[in-house]
Amino acid sequence: MNTQRLSITKILYLSDICIRNSIASTTIYEAVSQLGYDKQELETGRAMHNELTHLVEHFDRSHSDLKQAYYNRIQAQKQVATLYKRHLSIARIAFREDSAATIALDLKGIRATQLSRWINQCRSFYTFLQNNENWLKQLERYNIKTADLQNSLELVNKVEKLEEKVRYNRGISKDSTYKRNQKAQELGQWVNDYLSIARIALSESPQMLEALGVVVKN
Repeated sequence: MNTQRLSITKILYLSDICIRNSIASTTIYEAVSQLGYDKQELETGRAMHNELTHLVEHFDRSHSDLKQAYYNRIQAQKQVATLYKRHLSIARIAFREDSAATIALDLKGIRATQLSRWINQCRSFYTFLQNNENWLKQLERYNIKTADLQNSLELVNKVEKLEEKVRYNRGISKDSTYKRNQKAQELGQWVNDYLSIARIALSESPQMLEALGVVVKN
């Protein structure tokens, strides 16, 4: 059996029934133990099975955490984008004749699409505005208060922190994927070797292979 083509779920299933039924069946155990698969070796397989089960659970949690981190960052980014678009549009009107504001606030040109640059663009916009009392007074005419700009800046910083969490969880997810796959390959090879030996050990009683998850042709 080529376990490299099997899913991790199938590998876990096969290793479990191979180990359990080898111990439960005197016929199978006596046959395979003579060829090196005694209780100690079967317990080695059980330890790998348990470790892989744990790694699969860890992978599922880390993948779920990553999806949640992505969702949280995207939602916060959408909130900022809505506010920024509104404030930027108004600023372009308010400072149409103010070249200093146009340059400092980056009112012309294309908005950044790469996340870190977009965050910096938004942060610069709100920081420069709050540091210029004349600009703040001009925006009050359009009912944009300093508190509104401060709230937007805090949301920008929140997006950055949430993206840091995405990167952290991405690293955890990649690590858990690697460890899960490595252990699955290791356990899969153990199952493959065990079944190869079992076929030899049970050559005179091939029907017993059915108890090990092997389909025996009549």
